[in-house]
Amino acid sequence: MLTELKGDALSEEVLYLKGNILAAMNHFREAFYAYAKILRLYPKSRYRASCRKSLEETRNALINDYYGKGDHLAVADLYFTGKGLEYNRDVNVLFKVADSLKNLGLYEQAAKIFQDLGNTQAWPDSTGLDLAIAEAEIKSGRTREGQARLVVLLSQKGAGGAVAKQARRILADSYYEEKNYDGAVESYAAAMPIEREQGAALSLYRYADALKRRGRGALALQYYQEALDRAAPIPGALSESLKGEIYLSRGECYFEARQYDQGIPLVTQSLSSLPEGSGRRWALFRLAGGYIRSNNPVLAEKSSSRVRENTEDPFWAAVADYGLRDGTWFAAYEDYLK
Repeated sequence: MLTELKGDALSEEVLYLKGNILAAMNHFREAFYAYAKILRLYPKSRYRASCRKSLEETRNALINDYYGKGDHLAVADLYFTGKGLEYNRDVNVLFKVADSLKNLGLYEQAAKIFQDLGNTQAWPDSTGLDLAIAEAEIKSGRTREGQARLVVLLSQKGAGGAVAKQARRILADSYYEEKNYDGAVESYAAAMPIEREQGAALSLYRYADALKRRGRGALALQYYQEALDRAAPIPGALSESLKGEIYLSRGECYFEARQYDQGIPLVTQSLSSLPEGSGRRWALFRLAGGYIRSNNPVLAEKSSSRVRENTEDPFWAAVADYGLRDGTWFAAYEDYLK
């Protein structure tokens, strides 16, 4: 009918009825665009008020559906497509929009919507909203504002249990990014155990790395392994290169404890995951040192020679020579140097 009418006066009514039928059949996306088309083509339509109400209802139904499926991109698409359209403020829908934007890395937009929700005084969970705002602020570069918000939240009497743990974890992540490893260790420790949620594996890795940097290798080993275990069933939870860093770091922890037989297989395992370049060369350098300490000069020489392969950078040649020559010397005379 719409094709035959070719834009005649009756087209407006037919399009409106089409939208209603689609909505009644739960074809919300098609209905959404039918109502949006009426408002675009017929700005003075007699169905204008009804279309806006129906547009809101269909969009909210779609957002609830997409958010429930974890399709954050579709939620964001609807939000930006609907810019400028009038609709009442459904706080639950707006929270889902903001959370989807946060998950997509659109932190500034997410922080604004979260803050708008807080300003309306309509959101029932003020502590949960403060958490969301603080995380979005930190990830958008407003680190000090986010950290201050979390400190205030943790000082409140009602902030306990899961909320306090989540706040400390977000705070710890921000300290780690700033290379404030003492602050990160303290906050991560207070946030343990980390629940099985998005980003948990990365936080566990950061906790382990901060512990290692502060000379607490035995405890770091526990959390490096927990990060790997947590990431195992979740594709992409940790990148392959980061897994390589974990294997290398675990091996180095064993080296520090003089447990070379346990550390060498881990450093060797890291080589297949670390990208070509300085990361892999450093692992080979450390592996050579492990072989020297475990009295295996042949394999130490092989690892050292691999550090020099496929590079004209004199730095790595010097590093390889130093590691092999001085490492062998210190291993031989270590007892005399004590």
